[in-house]
Parts: sequence; C-alpha cells; structure tokens
Amino acid sequence: MSYGHRAIELMLEAWDAAGREAAALRERLGRGTSPDAGPPDVREPFQALLDVSLCGLVIHEAGTVRAINRAITDLFGYEQPEVVGKSAMRFVAPESRDEMRRQISSGEGRLFEFLGKRRDGSTFRAQVRGQAIRYKGRPARIASIQDVTEHRQAAEKLRASEERLRRLNEELEQRVDTRTRELTQRTAQLESSRRDIDLVLSSMPYLMFVHDADGRFSAFYARQDHPDLLLPPAEFLGRHYSDMLPPTVAEQTRQALHKVLETGERAAFEYSLETPGGRVYFEATLSRIANSAEVLAVVHNITARKRSEAQLMRMEKMAALGQLLAGVAHEINNPVNFIYGNLSLIAEAGEKTQVLLQELLGPAPTDATQRRIETVLGTSEPSEFFDDMKGVVRDCTEGARRVREIVKSLRSFAHPERDRRIPTDIRECLSNALTLLSHEVGARISVVRDFAEVKPVRADPAQLNQVFTNLVLNAIQAIDDEGEIHVIAFDDTEEVVVTVRDTGRGIEETDQDRVFEPFFTTKEIGQGTGLGLAICYGIVEAHGGRIELESTPGRGSTFTVRLPVEQ
Repeated sequence: MSYGHRAIELMLEAWDAAGREAAALRERLGRGTSPDAGPPDVREPFQALLDVSLCGLVIHEAGTVRAINRAITDLFGYEQPEVVGKSAMRFVAPESRDEMRRQISSGEGRLFEFLGKRRDGSTFRAQVRGQAIRYKGRPARIASIQDVTEHRQAAEKLRASEERLRRLNEELEQRVDTRTRELTQRTAQLESSRRDIDLVLSSMPYLMFVHDADGRFSAFYARQDHPDLLLPPAEFLGRHYSDMLPPTVAEQTRQALHKVLETGERAAFEYSLETPGGRVYFEATLSRIANSAEVLAVVHNITARKRSEAQLMRMEKMAALGQLLAGVAHEINNPVNFIYGNLSLIAEAGEKTQVLLQELLGPAPTDATQRRIETVLGTSEPSEFFDDMKGVVRDCTEGARRVREIVKSLRSFAHPERDRRIPTDIRECLSNALTLLSHEVGARISVVRDFAEVKPVRADPAQLNQVFTNLVLNAIQAIDDEGEIHVIAFDDTEEVVVTVRDTGRGIEETDQDRVFEPFFTTKEIGQGTGLGLAICYGIVEAHGGRIELESTPGRGSTFTVRLPVEQ
C-alpha cells in the first residue's frame, strides 16, 4: 500500500470521528439550546481534511463528482465548482474510459493505471484506487489519484536499462561463449599442430636440440631409432651440454652458444665422436629462436660427406701422382734398360775374360806372373775373382730387374691397359683369385663366398684378376691367427658391387686415407712395395668404377669395389 493511500484511510477515520462529534453536538443543541440562539457555526470538517492531502482525491456517487481536493485542482486544472455534479469521466482520456467504467461498476478497490486528461487536453499516466464510503449520509466512493508519469518514465528507463543490461549480459555471455569455443578450438588446433610439428621434427634425419640461456637441454627432437642417438632423449633434458659432450666438443658448443646469444648470428662447427661402430663426424648449426633466449641446434651426420670428400681428395691426389709417376717411370725406364742390358754384356765379357786369362797363364804360370795376378786381382786364384764378379753381376741384374718391375707397376698405376676389355662375369675373376690364393688360406682362415646373379661388366679380366688377388691377399695377410674372409658380389642398380671383408687387424684411422697412395704400406720392411692397392685403385678408376675402404682397428677391414655394368 502506498503512502498516499494510507493517508486517505487515516483521513477517513478522522472524518468519521469528526462526523460523530458533529452529530452529537447537533443533538445537544437540539435538546438544550435556546430558540433565540443562532445555528451553531460549525464547518464541515471533511473538506479541510481533503485539502491537506498531497494525493488527489475525488468523491463521487456512481460516477458523479461530489467533492475534490486541492491536489486534484493542481493535477487536472479544474476548480471544484467546475466539476461538482459533473461526470468524473472528464478526468479520464477517451481511450481509458471503458476500463474506468468497469472498475467503478465492479466496486472493487483495485489499484490500476489509466490515462488522465487535464483541462487543457493534455494527458498523463495516472494511478487510481477507489474505496466505498458514505458521504453526507449517502453511499459514495472516494478515489485517490496520483500522477505516475515520472515514476512510469523512471520505471521505463529502469526497464530499458535492465533490458540493455540483460542484452549486454546476454551478448557478453554469447561473446564469452563464442570466444571460449574459439579459444578451445584454437587450443586444440595448436595442440594438434604441436603434435604434428613434434612428429615431423622427430621424423627428420637430424638431431635437434633446444638449449636455454644457461646451456641446458630444454627440448630434444629425434626418432627413437635414430642411428646417431647414443642416449635416450630423456637423458638429455635438463642437463648441461658440458655433462654430455667431450671437453673439446663442449668448448666448441660454448663458443657457438655465446656467439648466437650475443650477436644473434648463426654459428656452425664440425666435430667427431668415437662410437662403438667407429668415429662419426657431425656438423652442428645453432640459431637463436625468435623472441626467446633459447637456441636451436640442428646436428646431422656428415660422415658420408667426409668420406666422399676424402675419396675426392684421394682421387685428385692419385691423379696428380699418376701424372708424376708416369714421368718418373719414363725417366727411370730408359737408364734401367741400359743398365739391365749392359749387365748381360758385362757378365758375358767376364766369362770371356776368364777363359782368355786361363789360356794365357797356362797350366804353370811363372812366379812373377803369379805375383802380378795377386797384386792386380787381390787373390792368387783368378777363379775366385771371377766368381765374386759373377755374384756382383747377378746381384746387380736382380736389382735392375726389380727396378724394372717397379717401373712397370708405376706405369700400370699411371696408365692401366684399356685395350683388352670385354664383357666379363666378375664372379669368374673372383673365383680365379680365390683359387690362386687357396694355398695361402690354409686351415686357419675360413673363406665365405656369397655370389649373387650379377650383370656383366666391360673390363679386362686379367686386370680384374690382379685387383681381386691383391685385395684377397691383403685380407689373408691382415689375419694373424684364425679368422674369416667374406667375398660378396651383387648388383646395385647400374653397378656391380664386390666386397672383401676380413676379421683381421684392421687399419688405423690415421692410415686409412693413405692406403691407396703409391709406396705406402703398413707391412714390415721388405714385405711389400706399397704399390698393390695403388695399382688396384688405378685399375678400378680406369674402368670407370671406384674402390672404398672401411676399417675398424682390431675388428677388420672391408674393401668395396663398384664397377658400372655393361651397357
């Protein structure tokens, strides 16, 4: 109940009390007042009570106005004489009169709103509540009316504000939901992308590390079965590079990290590690990760490249040596031929001189002749002198012969013969070499043959026999006690491949780059000239092929010969 309507109730109670006092006063005056006395000067108290109310009040009988208060005049612009006895509908705009009539006829005291009409024709929103009373002894109704325009406007503004807030809240919730879904979807996409990136990085043929600013491994990407992975990735995470690398490699890493973090430039260096399978060469490239203090290190195995570079260097060296040796062999060959030819003449002359001397001396030379012989020859027996000379000539002849063989080998290395090449089954050459050296194998060495069907190569069979004989002989000589030699032949696309692998001493890493050089040998003095592998290299290269070495000291060596197939 509003304050105005409660005031009306209190006012009605006061009016009833005033009415009772006025009735009692009239009754006393009727009984005891003198006829000469005038009517009592008693004002009707109800109008005064109506006028002090701040709420507009209208008293009507069945819709006919009987009284209004001052607030109604202020609200509608009508003075009391203008409306008393007139219809109360003049206070109501046409569009609200039907509803007002229903409320009056129902007799209910329900609070409701209507559109009020002022004297000047303007309208406003009003709120009314009616209540049955008795007015001057007759049934009537009193209606309290309030202008609720400002209240309605405030309520409309409040409702509009609440609606805006509701819409904003709904829109905000919708945006939050949409953004949440987008972020969730984006997070899922990023997680999927991260997994895909991790999968790609882990599938690459490289080893990829991430170092933090302190040099610790913060991430690691590599296949679980990566051949260069010496430890599981988990063993690296959180550990410092100096704990995982040899001192020399750790120092290289320190310098590279310092350069990358200080300058932002890339840094690269090469290093090697000793592994159970031999020495492996790596190249590390370090780059700073954008907007980060971390460094990405990409490491890849360059052992094959190093071997190819070494092979190329050997080929270039061999080409230069070939030219040099060709000139040396030519320069040596002529004098050696002169020496070798003249030694035979010297031997023949010595024999003739011995026969002539024996004829001149006769069976009994004089004492003077004997002394002269002893003075000149250094012995009293001319036969001893000539025997010594024959020995000297034989030694010189043998030496000259060996020099001629060396020169011949040098010429074979520099210019292998190329004019007797025919389609050749390489397995026959291998079988010939193994048969020739069967007496060298004996019972202490087991020879394993694995010859697949191979295509023919265009080659000189005699020269290939020489190559494979040298390789098998080297394998035999590399095995001190018992061991195995595996001789394998197979096709590899456009090449025929032959490998000769032994379980012998192996070759030191420092010597592996020199084994194909002329005159280089790991054998003891007098056991070889150092030309065998050099000649093999020259023959294979002349056939358009290549020869390679892999060796681990203490575990053995493998020589691989690759020759192009017959086109």
